[in-house]
Amino acid sequence: MVSESLRARRWRRRSMDSAAGSGGVDSRASWKTAWLVLAILSVSYGSPLVIVVGMKPMQEALGTDRSVLALAGALVWVGTGSGGILMGWLADRIGLRRTVTIGACMIAGGLALSSVGSIWALYVGHALLGFLGNGGVYPPLLVYVSRWFERRRGAAIALISSGQYVAGVLWPALFEQGLTAFGWQTVMLAYGVFALAFILPAAMFLKEPPKPAPVPARHASSASGGRPRVAGFSPNVAQTLICVAGFCCCIPMSVPSAHIVALCGDIGIKPTHGAAMLSVMLGSAFLARQAWGSLADRIG
Repeated sequence: MVSESLRARRWRRRSMDSAAGSGGVDSRASWKTAWLVLAILSVSYGSPLVIVVGMKPMQEALGTDRSVLALAGALVWVGTGSGGILMGWLADRIGLRRTVTIGACMIAGGLALSSVGSIWALYVGHALLGFLGNGGVYPPLLVYVSRWFERRRGAAIALISSGQYVAGVLWPALFEQGLTAFGWQTVMLAYGVFALAFILPAAMFLKEPPKPAPVPARHASSASGGRPRVAGFSPNVAQTLICVAGFCCCIPMSVPSAHIVALCGDIGIKPTHGAAMLSVMLGSAFLARQAWGSLADRIG
C-alpha cells in the first residue's frame, strides 16, 4: 500500500512537471491567475473598510451609538461566511464569472444602499454587501485558485486569502482623506462604482482551471479502497474543525481592526495616524500569512 501510494504521488508529480510548461497546475499561468485574484479581492475587501475608517464621523452624523455601526460592520462578515455557502453552490451551476459578476454588482448595490443615510439602509446594505457581495467573490475564487495548484497550494491560498490585508494597507489612508474632503456617503457611493468598474473587467480574464493530472488505473483502484481521510479525520469532521478554528482565530483579530481607527480618535490621535495603524496591522498579517503558507507546503 505504501509503495503504491508513493508511485501514485510520483506519477502525479511527473504529470504536474510536464503540465507546468503548458499552463497547467503550478505553472506560470497559475501564478498569474493567483495575482489577478488577489487584485480582485483587494478591491472587494476594501468595501467594508469604509465603515471601519469612518466609524467616528458616521456615528456623529447619524447621532447613534458606536455599537449600532459596529453591528453593520459585523453583518458584512457574517454575510460573507453564510453567503459563501450559497454562492459557492451557485458557482458550480452557473460558472465562476457569472457568480463573481453577481458579487461585484451586490458590492456596489450594498454600498449605494448604505450611503442613503439611515440606520436600516446601512444594515440592509452591508448585509447585502456581505451575503451576496463578498460571499459571491471570495469563496468561489478561493476554490478556483486551489485548482491551479498542487505542490504550492499552501502558498497560493495564503496569497489570495490575504486580499483583506492588502486592502487594509491600500485603502484606509485614502478613505480617511476622502471622508474628510467629501463625507462618508460620497466615499461609499464612489467606492461602490469603482469596485464594479474594476471587478467586472477583471473577471473576464479568469480562465478555466487545468484538469487534474490523471492517475494510472492500478493506482486509482488502490487509492479508492477506503474512504478519504484528512489528517486522520473524515472530510466533514475536518471541515467542521477548520470552520471552528477560523471563527476562533478571526474574532480576536477582527475586533481590534474594526475599532482601532475610532479608538485612536477617542484618545486624541489624528485620524490619519489611526488609519496608518490599521494599515500596519493588516500589512503585518499579510507578511505572516505568506510565511505560514509557504511553511505549510514544506512541512504539511
